[in-house]
Amino acid sequence: MNFFKTNVGLLKKRGNIVFANTVNSLISPFTNIVFSFLIIRLCGIELWGSFVYYFLYATLASLILNWGNKDHLLREFSKAPASISSLWLQSFLTRLILLVPLAVVLFVSFSGKEAAIIFVWSFLISLVSSFDPLVTYYRKFRSSVYAEIVSSLIMFVLIYLFAGELNIRYLLLVYSSYYIIKIFWLTFMFAGILSKPGIFHLSGLIRFSVLGSSSMFFLLGLTGMLGSRIDQYIVAYYLPKDALGSYQVLKNFLLYFQSVAVFMVFPFVKNIYRLNDESLNKLNKLMILSGIVIIIPAVILFWIILNYIYKLSFS
Repeated sequence: MNFFKTNVGLLKKRGNIVFANTVNSLISPFTNIVFSFLIIRLCGIELWGSFVYYFLYATLASLILNWGNKDHLLREFSKAPASISSLWLQSFLTRLILLVPLAVVLFVSFSGKEAAIIFVWSFLISLVSSFDPLVTYYRKFRSSVYAEIVSSLIMFVLIYLFAGELNIRYLLLVYSSYYIIKIFWLTFMFAGILSKPGIFHLSGLIRFSVLGSSSMFFLLGLTGMLGSRIDQYIVAYYLPKDALGSYQVLKNFLLYFQSVAVFMVFPFVKNIYRLNDESLNKLNKLMILSGIVIIIPAVILFWIILNYIYKLSFS
């Protein structure tokens, strides 16, 4: 009987962790869904398409600035839990070096105005993403959800109040405020962890070896992103802004469905690194079965949302 209670309690605890991580992982896509809906319905599909154009390049640039940060640090945290603050700051300061080559590439590839927008925006995204390993490792999912709710609500209010005056410049400023609020919130949330005695001695905290050891995670992330989004970059290059806006909404819903697997696994990534092959095979089979079960209702739900809420139609 005690064995049964212990196992039920363990399953309940893990279920709560999965649920909290799922909510934390879904809240940001939900913000993007509401954000796209407000812009399309209040300001038009063309303005949304112009926004998506910058967003696609900013997310690609932020991926470069992150440089495999999340997966690499989760592995390092698992191996050296006593050095988490030093490892985090070491990764953060070292990755700042990437700002220089990124700026050069952007200002060569785009006009000065476009390059500046993409550069600043990608830097803000990378700052928020820098806290992801800490959120996951310490399982601060609820606090992260609160940060998302507060920052997104402020952004939605600003959009609603100034909908009639919004152009692409002001829209980008409003969206940037959403990231700035999250950065302040997350900094305050982890200030105790990142301000341990001696942590701000910069000697030895900038190491190029960090970029080398995290490069495989970066390449996995880059190839995965390009594999899932290369069509959007092609659409952004060849098609008008209204077509890009409609296509981005459709594609994002498909990507959200793919992300369900990550929601289920990521809270336990520090444990997964310790699993043997037999346990990993069982986990793979569970993920495949879960995908088969949820794919049909997910696709039906997407069709209803696109047709009856967004009122978008595709040839």
